[in-house]
Amino acid sequence: MLLPSFNHARAALVLTMGNLMCGFIALVCITQERFMEASLLVLLAAVCDSLDGRVARRGNVASDMGKELDSLCDVVSFGVAPALLVYVQFFSQHMSIGALLAALFYVGCGAYRLARFNISHHTDYFVGIPITLAGIITALVSWIGSGLPGGIMIGVLLVLGCLMVSTIKVPKPLQRSVPEEEISL
Repeated sequence: MLLPSFNHARAALVLTMGNLMCGFIALVCITQERFMEASLLVLLAAVCDSLDGRVARRGNVASDMGKELDSLCDVVSFGVAPALLVYVQFFSQHMSIGALLAALFYVGCGAYRLARFNISHHTDYFVGIPITLAGIITALVSWIGSGLPGGIMIGVLLVLGCLMVSTIKVPKPLQRSVPEEEISL
């Protein structure tokens, strides 16, 4: 039996939407105070985010539309979800203006960083840390450090926000294409 040819564009879109769905479900988990699950979903979104571009490049179907859609999904999964995770997990018992402002700062920096990335033409490095990395770090610190003082978590949001909008050059990992044999969708 002949298998249909692999559709790279569709697979990349499914992975991008997987990123968004993980981010949205993480938000739902946060509202239910299921913080570990929310952290894991942010990490799963990072896996989807890592694969979507590779699949698109492998099939030579990378596009401006895909880049923009990926950034919109990243704002949810690595901007809003981690910021809300920290806010609700560490400050849900009392409204903290400082924590709220730190969360807003983190989200704003992440959105700015993505917009800057979308108009940049650097092929071998990122300017500022990627929002995906910031989201992963925030989710891991939230998960592992659930007993940390809230002030430390505010610091995490502020430092990561500053690193996202900084002008430091972060080398891009090798853009290894994923062989079709490794893709099982």
